[in-house]
Amino acid sequence: MDKDEMLRALEGMLAEGKISEETYYEILKRWKDAGEEKSNINGDLAAREAEDVMREAEIYAAREIQETEDYLDTDIYTGVFRNGDVVTITGSGVVRGDLNTEVLKVAGSATIRGHLSAERVSVAGALSVERGVRAETVKVAGELSCGGSIECSALKVAGALETKGDVKAKRFSIAGGITCRNLEFEHGTIAGFVKCEDMKGETLEWKLRRTTSEVRRIEVERLHVKPRGGLFRGRLTAKEIEGEYIYIHSVKADIVRGEEVEIGPGCVIDLVEAKKMRISQRAKVNRRVRL
Repeated sequence: MDKDEMLRALEGMLAEGKISEETYYEILKRWKDAGEEKSNINGDLAAREAEDVMREAEIYAAREIQETEDYLDTDIYTGVFRNGDVVTITGSGVVRGDLNTEVLKVAGSATIRGHLSAERVSVAGALSVERGVRAETVKVAGELSCGGSIECSALKVAGALETKGDVKAKRFSIAGGITCRNLEFEHGTIAGFVKCEDMKGETLEWKLRRTTSEVRRIEVERLHVKPRGGLFRGRLTAKEIEGEYIYIHSVKADIVRGEEVEIGPGCVIDLVEAKKMRISQRAKVNRRVRL
């Protein structure tokens, strides 16, 4: 690589923010010093020595570029601040590669180009994780998008969460909206909307809001679904709902199956299978089978 090519490469790195101005000017200074030394010294031997200095400067520049690229692939820059085990992203920040930390706080717009692993994650702005998330607690008051799966002990969503993979949480609370492939939990409360393939857990309390939630299959031991008060009520649609104790209101489903099933007002069900069942006069059920 000649000097002009190296200079263009350096300028490109500086424009992209991959090297600092200090490093850029340090490399230029080495080139300049090498050139002046060459012009002020006579003789072939001196010229060869000056050429050696120039090559050393070019090697130095190449090494600086490579080291900087390696650093950016594994660490953090641009609007990202680390204080011990706490990473805070304000304004606009990017993490190139995986991020492992005790605490992550996002108050602006952040992108993690890898996996995120943390004890606590708090999102008040917008966070995009290109791969998966593993944490103890995840709180979303803004937007969280994920290209992989999310696994945590406690999940609280007051904004919007969207992931292409599964969500696994021991406990979760959703007051906003969540879109995922499958949702697996022990105990959950919903006061927003959910769009996913399968939901599986132990207990679920669901207060339907104005939006419509869509789930292919729900398997929960104890399920309670009821719309919130007000003129505009939400709705839940599902292919299949199964559990031990089920109470549903304003739900449309193909099959509802359980030990004790209560079908409340506003439901439209094709088939109910249960040992014990109660069906509201304001519900529509096409077929009933006692187990």
